[in-house]
Amino acid sequence: MKLNCDLRPIPEYISELDKGKSKSKFGRYHGSTFWDIPEFGLKKWVVGVHIDLDFHQASEMNLNEEEQIVKACVEYLNQPPPRKKYARRSHLPKYGKLDLYHARIISRGDDKYISALLITSERKSKHFWGKGRNVIRSAK
Repeated sequence: MKLNCDLRPIPEYISELDKGKSKSKFGRYHGSTFWDIPEFGLKKWVVGVHIDLDFHQASEMNLNEEEQIVKACVEYLNQPPPRKKYARRSHLPKYGKLDLYHARIISRGDDKYISALLITSERKSKHFWGKGRNVIRSAK
């Protein structure tokens, strides 16, 4: 049994959240530098996302710890879409290869979701706002 997760749409500007007329994507490339990630800025970039999931389903699967729930969601998001009939090659994951950097569960009234920083292998994805920065490391 798989834990079904989806990325929550995020508008480009916070002020347009109330108006409901802006385009939405599923996350933003992070502007900070993460030196503890090997190959950051060369082959890996960090994306900030909000993940929707059914917490009732997670409790039925005996996933009680926050870390277990988030890892199950990242595994689900890394699955490529199903192959179309007569397709010759298999598809890549929709958001690129995702790895977990940091996450926590947010509860605001009845709204409950996961706020996460994920490491992606795609520098510029049409699913996220912005693009990953190339970082030049100086030789010491």
